[in-house]
Amino acid sequence: MIGTLLAGRYKLIRALGSGGFGQTYLAEDIRATEGQADHDGLCVVKQLQPASQTSNFLTVARRLFDTEVSTLETLGQHDQIPTLLDHFEEDNEFYLVQDFIDGQSLKEEFKAKGRFGEADVIDLLHQVLTILSFVHSQNVIHRDIKPDNLIRRHRDGKLVLIDFGAVKQIRTQLSGPSDTQLTVGIGTQGYTPCEQLAGKPRFSSDLYALGMTAIHALSGESPSDWVDDPETTPLQWPMSVSVSPGLEQFLRQLVQPSVYRRYGSAQAALADLNRLDQLVLEVDIPETVPDLRSSQKGGQPWWWRLAAPVMATALVFGVRQLGGFVPPELAVYDWLVYQQPDLGPDPRLLLVEITEADLQRLQRPTPTDATLAQAIDILQGYDPRVIGLDMHRELPQGDGHAQLLETLQAPNLVAIFSIGGTSNQALPPPDTVPSDRVGFNDIPVDSDGVIRRNLLFASASNEADAPVCITAFPYGWWLQVSGGRGH
Repeated sequence: MIGTLLAGRYKLIRALGSGGFGQTYLAEDIRATEGQADHDGLCVVKQLQPASQTSNFLTVARRLFDTEVSTLETLGQHDQIPTLLDHFEEDNEFYLVQDFIDGQSLKEEFKAKGRFGEADVIDLLHQVLTILSFVHSQNVIHRDIKPDNLIRRHRDGKLVLIDFGAVKQIRTQLSGPSDTQLTVGIGTQGYTPCEQLAGKPRFSSDLYALGMTAIHALSGESPSDWVDDPETTPLQWPMSVSVSPGLEQFLRQLVQPSVYRRYGSAQAALADLNRLDQLVLEVDIPETVPDLRSSQKGGQPWWWRLAAPVMATALVFGVRQLGGFVPPELAVYDWLVYQQPDLGPDPRLLLVEITEADLQRLQRPTPTDATLAQAIDILQGYDPRVIGLDMHRELPQGDGHAQLLETLQAPNLVAIFSIGGTSNQALPPPDTVPSDRVGFNDIPVDSDGVIRRNLLFASASNEADAPVCITAFPYGWWLQVSGGRGH
């Protein structure tokens, strides 16, 4: 691709990065430099490669692309977000052209400068929170705030937020004519909160990632190197971090695991950032309880002694009904779970995962059907009792679809489908897998964004003949693997 001329004007100079969605290149706009010796015409070209070339898939991809273009045009109006210069489709591949930001990423700054001082971190927080206030006002969640995606511009020293190829509007899913849906998981380990990993990002998910970035700046250590100690705090800070009490309290609220304990908006976080010296003074002091007996000699009147228990009971039931006791109850439950000993992995199970590094080597958002079929054939060589495929294949992915369908007919292979919240969100299993070898991978997420439960049985949609199955794989298979014991 290097040296290729796209749309008759964008000459690709070098690759800047790659991922499951495509490639990013530094390019020269030759039309912008014609007759302008002092204009280098540098820009960034992002190539988006559809996972399939079928007409239905391309229709959905075009809709998503048009939606992203509209979003980027709006976001690019902000001075600290790259401007969208152009967009086009060529050979069934989609391209975005944005301003090239001449600067240095925070990741590179961390390596060169080491730890940031408190004043530098407060400036970082202020700049990024200001950008996020604008981004969130457009109903957009960035979903990948991290040092790599924050560039300090050379000409004025301001931070610029990049990589909006990953942005999603609140309504992220667009359905095609056949109710086909395209969903994408986005984020970076260490900076991504649990509710985003569960597929339910919120505005405060960006605030969590910003908080982790700020602590990274203070400590000089990546979040993946930190230690989690559930018996003390949800996040065990690096020992090297030492800041003022106000900033510490501010950062702890940014990175709360529960979305309900974080700042609800970037504006609210900005307001507290501007008054850090007052945060530590805001300690709730209980007021003196007044004497409800007043000055009557005989104490409370009889009607009050009858009404008080009824009112107290009604109040307790009311708070319970509205969920007021849910946070402390969940906190106690989580504490009890943390007290259980770690039993370690089950020796009967082998987990084979596809990592982000694998996808980058494949240059695809998901393995092709041929690659997946080859992996299953390799596993079959070890004569397993059962293979569970926790990957959706309702649409062909690259070449080898017929080969994969034949591989999935193996009697010891269990596939999955997704029930979804509505019929439009359901993802069916592969066509060649019978219902007695189909499980589901839907996981309920609690209101605070934490996964505490798992479904045992569920039915797909409201159809009378919908399969009922156990999580991971059907019940009959579980009996075989467990040696006939139903537990």
